[in-house]
Amino acid sequence: MKKIVFLAALGLLALSMASCGKKSDKGAASAAESATEDPSENSLGATIQKIGDGSMMVQTDDGKSYTFDISKVKMDPVWTLMPGDEVQIGYNGAEPADGMAVNTVVMSVPFEYSSEDYNEDPTIYGEITAVDDKSITIREQPDERADVDEGSSQVSPESRMGDSYTLERAAYGTEVTKDGVKVGAFALVSYTGDLKDKAVAYRVCTEDMMEDEASNVIGVKGKLEKLEESNPDLPILYLKASDGTELKFTVSDDENLKKLAKENVGKEVEVDFADSLRARVSSATNIKPLH
Repeated sequence: MKKIVFLAALGLLALSMASCGKKSDKGAASAAESATEDPSENSLGATIQKIGDGSMMVQTDDGKSYTFDISKVKMDPVWTLMPGDEVQIGYNGAEPADGMAVNTVVMSVPFEYSSEDYNEDPTIYGEITAVDDKSITIREQPDERADVDEGSSQVSPESRMGDSYTLERAAYGTEVTKDGVKVGAFALVSYTGDLKDKAVAYRVCTEDMMEDEASNVIGVKGKLEKLEESNPDLPILYLKASDGTELKFTVSDDENLKKLAKENVGKEVEVDFADSLRARVSSATNIKPLH
């Protein structure tokens, strides 16, 4: 669903760019709006294979590969292009040519929206063995499906305990708990990164809240810095944590979210979202002021 919404919003963006002097191969209506447009300007849909040093290698749906000069293209600062992104490329001429300089590169579908890896962030469940404001250590819960090892008549619970992992606690992190995040409690921890190398925990939901509706909501906190509406069909919310970390969220087709964002600019809020913080821009579902 989010891919469909994103495509619709980006379609409107492409049309608005065409009306400013860029004509796509499907933009006949745009040509009527501006008699000064170059009739030889066209667009090409492709997937980025490699990008860097002022050049971009792409592949089209029919398997053709091109390397374009993008050194003079004004890029959207919200979306730092990466391999796997589907883009629309504006160029002069009847046909694209390898090595040619292009005029525009517009995001069509971010790589994250086509990858299941970005549907949600990983979690770890287990016992909290150490915790403070900076870090939390989780010892994974025993695997109840392996109560007895093959060839062994009795296995102690201690021998079935999982590994322990220490995660940094994010400044934008949230807690879902009744009795508190403390040693001895069991909790489900959402995180980014590698458990074995600098993982960052951003949400801790303790066992006493697992049956509560709040356990289904994933959110982060910080100061709502601004709502960027340079593209009114794809507004971006900027959230800044107390340590300066900046997170970005789309509020694309939800008028209520746009209203909440405008009302809370400059305030401390919790932003709930539906996918992954590893994405360049996550999808906001709610904004709640913090009192």
